[in-house]
Amino acid sequence: MHSPQLVSFAAGNGPKPSIAYDMEEMFDSTCYERQFLPRVRRLGVGASDLRLTELDFTGVYLDGVHCQRTTRGNLKAEEALRTVVKETMVEKHKMKQRPSVMEVVSDLSAIKEKLNKSKVNESEDDDDVVERLRLDALFYTVQTVETVSSKTAQKVAVKTEVKTTLCFESLVTEPDDVDWRVVRMDKLGRLLSRKEVN
Repeated sequence: MHSPQLVSFAAGNGPKPSIAYDMEEMFDSTCYERQFLPRVRRLGVGASDLRLTELDFTGVYLDGVHCQRTTRGNLKAEEALRTVVKETMVEKHKMKQRPSVMEVVSDLSAIKEKLNKSKVNESEDDDDVVERLRLDALFYTVQTVETVSSKTAQKVAVKTEVKTTLCFESLVTEPDDVDWRVVRMDKLGRLLSRKEVN
């Protein structure tokens, strides 16, 4: 998250680095676009030469487990809806609009039209029951980041206590189905100290 190339890319100031592709593979596409990239973008606000110098995990906890049975047909419908919403968001971003997912979803007629165009042919396995497992994990960390302030050009070390919630999800019906992705990310931080560095 603290990679200078990733921060530059998230802010729209550089090409997409290989680490961005790696992170994109780890996250559900909506979570990547709406939760991960905005957090990376905020890291670079008012700072340059960002560098994570210390990362201590002070606690890791399993906060919730949810198992759901559904059909492959329902999964395909969910994926089609996510794809349509993502495509609509990309179109609006190209037109320099900044819609929220709720604004896009509220335009039901446009979504219904796009879903009908992208209708996937029904297959025999659409009625197969699959199991989806969701794990909520809490990570407590203490992080020290060294950066140069854009306003003062002074190098500072900022130490924060951070609580991160990651929600992992995967199909678990068969061993070949397992492919964990982050589908939700929440992060809260509390400043512990800020010192000038020589």
